[in-house]
Amino acid sequence: MIHALNIETEDNKPGIQHALLRRLRRLKWLAAYKKSIVCMALFGVVIATVNMAYTPKSSSIPLDLTSKKILIKKDMRVAYLSRHIGTTEDFKYMADHLGLTNVTYHQKDLPKLGIRREEYKNKALEPPYDTVCEDNDAVFVSDDLLVGWPLVMPQKICKNLFFIITNRFDYMASGDEKDIYHQDMERAVNRRTDPAKFIINNPFEYNYLLSRNVFPEDPPQLIRPFGFSDIEDQKIPMDDINRPCLIINRVSQDGDLMSKLVKEKSGVECKVLGTKYGGPKTLAKYKSIVVHLPYQVATMKMWENIAYGTLMAIPSPEFMTQLCEEHHCAQSNDVFETKRVIDPPEDWYKYVDFFLPEWERCFIQFGSWSQLSDILKNRDYLADVEYCENRMIEAREENLNSWAEVFYNITINLENSKKLEEAKQA
Repeated sequence: MIHALNIETEDNKPGIQHALLRRLRRLKWLAAYKKSIVCMALFGVVIATVNMAYTPKSSSIPLDLTSKKILIKKDMRVAYLSRHIGTTEDFKYMADHLGLTNVTYHQKDLPKLGIRREEYKNKALEPPYDTVCEDNDAVFVSDDLLVGWPLVMPQKICKNLFFIITNRFDYMASGDEKDIYHQDMERAVNRRTDPAKFIINNPFEYNYLLSRNVFPEDPPQLIRPFGFSDIEDQKIPMDDINRPCLIINRVSQDGDLMSKLVKEKSGVECKVLGTKYGGPKTLAKYKSIVVHLPYQVATMKMWENIAYGTLMAIPSPEFMTQLCEEHHCAQSNDVFETKRVIDPPEDWYKYVDFFLPEWERCFIQFGSWSQLSDILKNRDYLADVEYCENRMIEAREENLNSWAEVFYNITINLENSKKLEEAKQA
């Protein structure tokens, strides 16, 4: 069991293990530092010159985010690897708003889902893996992170390599190969030169990493999705605009279970939409709330819906547990993975983004069927639509600032590497 982002309790064995590993690594680095102190001194002037170019002279007056955004190397060569359309659109939104002009998106040229380690190893010799590290200043991998496995296998080092975790970092790893994959990732994020880094879009991902014996030197940066979608809206029947509620038939526990229970228990029939319902801009045409039984700790759709003005009704943590004990919640294994990882397990819901306290006016909880009936009949939530849209505007700016920090640091790394290489050749 693991305490989220906490390594200070005696009962937290993985956390203590993490702390010990960090101490051992620092001791090793200290020894290496003493041996190389003479060489480092030769490069000191060069490094200082680079730092002065990108940081203020007084450390007490840090660069503001506006300055950092300006100093980002806009034409740095960036590769983005993901099969998922939503995560790709999210990254494009960020790249466009930071002014990045040289981003290559890899989607159709990635391996198919579910292949084995040996196949990934062979793929390392084929495009895009054979040259993606050498041809780019930074490489980002998202969604199914196994597509980045060839980049962390032994003997392979990719500078400025980032894994954006949106759904368990070992999703799709085969059972008998998971340990090897975990070891490769642990080595990659803790190697001395050019360690890989994680970016997470929800806090549970860090706890899950630790539970699988992957201990990043520093906690990953948390950057949530922008909630942006470029899917064009569809026409809807005029008679459907004022439907009391919507259910999206993306998974059976919504399309079958919840649609049936809502009708039987609350006396309200929701309109069930198919998987090709038209995205958040289409949902925004309805003056309705989406009733949802969470199957993940976070999803792209939850933020997209709020951003475009569609709120969601979800069972409270207690009521959701009750529902899934009484009925078969076919897709809720991932959301309840929190109970197997978080210590104490009763805090599981604190690591599910749907239950974030600061968003309770947008993800509206019901603790009983009668409470849901009141929500659907009174429709008081309509008064909070604009509030939630504005919250997402603020959140987008915060997320963009976090990404600016990432690319500012990459810029610093690139300039430092360039100056060091020039000093070696001098």
